[in-house]
This record gives sequence, C-alpha cells and structure tokens, in this order.
Amino acid sequence: MDRDIVAAIRDWCKTRFQPIGNYAAQSDIPKQTSQLTNDSGYVTNDAENLTNYYKKSETYNRSAADERFAEKTEIPANTSDLNNDTGYLTGVPVATESILGGVKPDGTTIKIDADGTIHAVTSKELAESILGGES
Repeated sequence: MDRDIVAAIRDWCKTRFQPIGNYAAQSDIPKQTSQLTNDSGYVTNDAENLTNYYKKSETYNRSAADERFAEKTEIPANTSDLNNDTGYLTGVPVATESILGGVKPDGTTIKIDADGTIHAVTSKELAESILGGES
C-alpha cells in the first residue's frame, strides 16, 4: 500500500473511533505543565518572586554552618555536662537543726515504715532490742 493511503486511513480512524479501555486519546494527553492541576503545592513563582523561600545566597554554606552550629558530638548529653549556673538542687543536704535535709533512721531508736513514715521506737521496743526479747 502507498504510504499516503495508510496515513490517510490512520488519520480517518483517529477522528472516527474512541480509545478502548483506560487509554486516553492522544489529544487528551497534556503537553505542557500549565495544563495540569498543581495538587501537590509545587512552587509556581519564578526565583525573583518567592515568598517564604530562601535563595541560595541567603543560606549558609558548609564552612559557615560549621562555624555557626555545633556538631552533634558537642551537644551535652547529660546534665552533669552542663554548668549549674542557676544553683539548681543537685543533692539532698544532711539535715541539721537549722537546715532542712535528709535523715537516716538508725533502725534501732528511729525506724521508718514501708510507706516512708518515720517514728521513734517506744521505750518498750528499745528495751526489747537492747536486751533481746520482751521486757
């Protein structure tokens, strides 16, 4: 067959028949991005008209970032790595008559219950613990 005849038949078929199945007609396929819907929020302004975006000249290069920001290994991981310049409590002082602090029951004259209640033993309990048995 002559090439011109085949081309004419092909063109005629394109105008007379619809695509089959899920295929789009060639005329329905976008040829330019302006024919698409920007449903992903891609940047649509030119480089001179961007709001809320930084130009490369407005950001740090590697050496400037290295000078300005700490390396991950330089960031303290524990409170003991920091200077306690505000005087936060770092331990419980030993209690005295004038300082509120921690006390240690001796287990003989002063006892502490499982719930943390502290109390002095009675003279009977003290006598029993010293003499070994009931008084």
